[in-house]
Amino acid sequence: MLGLVWYWRRHGLDRTARLAALFAGVTVLYNLAIVFTYIAHFPGTTSDSAHSYFRYNTHLAPLLMLSLTLLARALAAERGWRLAGVWQRALPAAIIAMALLGPLAFFPWLRFDLEATQQRAWRLAASAAPALDQDRRLALVLPGDNGSLATMLDALIRFTPPRHVDAALKVVDQATDASLTSLAAAGYRFALLSCAPGGLADVPPAHAALLERADQRWRPVAVWSYPAAALPVRPSHVVADAPLCLPAG
Repeated sequence: MLGLVWYWRRHGLDRTARLAALFAGVTVLYNLAIVFTYIAHFPGTTSDSAHSYFRYNTHLAPLLMLSLTLLARALAAERGWRLAGVWQRALPAAIIAMALLGPLAFFPWLRFDLEATQQRAWRLAASAAPALDQDRRLALVLPGDNGSLATMLDALIRFTPPRHVDAALKVVDQATDASLTSLAAAGYRFALLSCAPGGLADVPPAHAALLERADQRWRPVAVWSYPAAALPVRPSHVVADAPLCLPAG
């Protein structure tokens, strides 16, 4: 914004200044709309933590880059800077090549599905299928969840193969004997445990399990450990870490 004012006072409202003013105005209005949406419509932690705020602002990146390019061009022309000889072709070609190849260097950071939380959530959802094939009612025991993992599992279980659209899912955010007893009393036969504390239903600590109620007790039908996450663990701003046996980011 200050750069726009400085340039405007020196050069007037030329093409570069008009484009920069357009970018500044769009940025202000766009961010006001985002903030209003966070306050008026987004629920709970999504609003408090301003989820995806940076990603929303990247929508303005092409306009920013065009403004900066025209500004740099105008300043270079004002100072008489020109590329000599072979550099007139080589340098622009190198810049274009860097722009095309640059995303490859950041590829792991552009793929949200490579996050440890995403991969573990997909593994957990797939493990619900054997229970849902027998009983449409399933308890999701997600200790420490803030609602994010429950929301993702609900979507994955219902809408990704083998698809259990009619599943009746109950979310429990505490993994204790009392919570399992309560599920048994409510008539649940199966429970999907995302990360076991020590000594619960004979499941080793930091493991996930599919539990079945039989002979008046909960027993593990399947137990598994998650694949080791690459260190340092890539933080997620979408799915909670704790219910997936990951250290809090």
